[in-house]
Amino acid sequence: MENSKCFTVPKKVYLADTDATGIGYYARHLEWLEMARIEFITRIYKPLSRMIAEDRISFMPIRVEIDYKAPPLFEDELTIYLTIKNLDKLKMVLSYQVTKMVNEKVIPVSEAEITMLCVDLEKGSKPCRIPEALTNIFQEWLSGNHNM
Repeated sequence: MENSKCFTVPKKVYLADTDATGIGYYARHLEWLEMARIEFITRIYKPLSRMIAEDRISFMPIRVEIDYKAPPLFEDELTIYLTIKNLDKLKMVLSYQVTKMVNEKVIPVSEAEITMLCVDLEKGSKPCRIPEALTNIFQEWLSGNHNM
């Protein structure tokens, strides 16, 4: 992700994020990635609740791939990087990297790709085109022309 335009979100690992061994529970990674996605859409477009109410669309995951690299531990300070890897009329592929600092060195914790399908909430969550205004905002952000 070094050469990509990235949105970043910090996340501290709390006790509730860990399993009995003090290691970040594997499923929490998906929650952290979802948190980053929601913050990203909120920052560049509008809060997710407004997007749902006003645009009557949402995004649902149709494919998730995650690789675990190093365990997040209780009280680790993580950074979640998100970028749009691919964008088409119906879906987007979001690429993520979660890192932590250890002895002043950046350590990859996990890497993931999630394909999100745009759905029309007024038609029973059937696939639909991503609204042109939102597509334009995504493209502006990727090109660096969007003020955040």
